[in-house]
Amino acid sequence: MQAIGAIVGAFMSMYASKSSMSPYECFGIYLVLQFVFFLSAFFMNKSMEPGEITEYTSLKDGLDKKNDSDDEESQTLNNQDLSKPQTRSKYENLKTNILMIYDSIQNKEIYMPLIFFIVTGFMVPNYDDVTYYFLLNFCQISHQQYTYLAMNQSLGVIIGLIVYVKYLKNVEVWKLILASLCFNFLVNTIQYLNFLRINVNYFGIGDLPVNAFIMLVGSGTQTSLSVVPMTVMMMNVIPANIEASMFAFITAILTFSTDWGG
Repeated sequence: MQAIGAIVGAFMSMYASKSSMSPYECFGIYLVLQFVFFLSAFFMNKSMEPGEITEYTSLKDGLDKKNDSDDEESQTLNNQDLSKPQTRSKYENLKTNILMIYDSIQNKEIYMPLIFFIVTGFMVPNYDDVTYYFLLNFCQISHQQYTYLAMNQSLGVIIGLIVYVKYLKNVEVWKLILASLCFNFLVNTIQYLNFLRINVNYFGIGDLPVNAFIMLVGSGTQTSLSVVPMTVMMMNVIPANIEASMFAFITAILTFSTDWGG
């Protein structure tokens, strides 16, 4: 779905480049949509229907009340009479989801990848804007050509997902992360050589094929070696009744990591 959304976004950007919308308006709409998407993470819950979710008891409080019983460790809901539908306000839904998300991220397998993505967003720069102005102003690539180049990123996401499902799903996550960092170093090196015009002056390779390769391999390796493995690892340890909220929350962190940083 992310790849499909990126392809649709590429066509929308091509339309926006031909319309009277200014860059400030485009980026403003984008930021507002991202903020709304982030807030929606706290309201999403597949069991947040009347009569299906009741008073929330955190894992720690539940263990204390049940005298450390064996089955309480996996419970996050204090089940009551589910035959009586209950109407919950949006504030109660929000409060319940925040408490459930807070309890979930106490797990090391969840908070360590989230810290990795947040640190990546702050520490690793994103050269998308620099690349955009470099290709359009210095390399004289048209807006339409850049749109097709950007679609290679979406294609790379699809290829990365296929590669992970077919060949990498049983590989240890830390090995995939290490391979991802190596590929990122390779892609950034090629991009730096492109900025220095070495591909044109010494090898006679145009800017379009070089950047198509960079966008395809960069997004593909990041998806198959970094984003998907850590997301799958986190989803395997998320408690029941909060999968939708946690997935939206994790995706929002990933969006921050890739859009703010690199």
